[in-house]
Amino acid sequence: MSLSPIAARAMQLLKAGLVGCHVAGLTAVGVMAVVGGAPGLVSAVLGLMTVVLFFALGHGAQVVLVEREPKALLWGSVLSYVTRVSLLGAALAAYTAYQDRLAGLDTVALFVGVVSGVFGWVGAEIWAFTRMRLPVFDTPYVPPLSRQGEERD
Repeated sequence: MSLSPIAARAMQLLKAGLVGCHVAGLTAVGVMAVVGGAPGLVSAVLGLMTVVLFFALGHGAQVVLVEREPKALLWGSVLSYVTRVSLLGAALAAYTAYQDRLAGLDTVALFVGVVSGVFGWVGAEIWAFTRMRLPVFDTPYVPPLSRQGEERD
């Protein structure tokens, strides 16, 4: 399947974000595994997975909807965002409701996993975007017509 040029650029940003997130996130996971042991490892991986799912679902929706009419793209993006934030809220509600069962979760490692994943994703996406070649064309100049309907020189 061949993507249109605009969808290919969106896919390129998605791939760059995934790579950057994994590079920064897996580095943080390794550090937290050394510092926090097994709970640090699991918590950092959980934070990193949350970031990957949040951003990948959002960018995936953008890739799918990028060729649509602008209003459809806007509403699809808003729906995607509301869905992802609602899922994060549900995860937070589950954590607060079952805090005794999740006592082994290392909140510092979770935070480090999330923050490193976000900075890795956004940093790589910015880096990829600044190196993209976006064709921009000016329309040809057409001189105004004179009063007699003739072109001016």
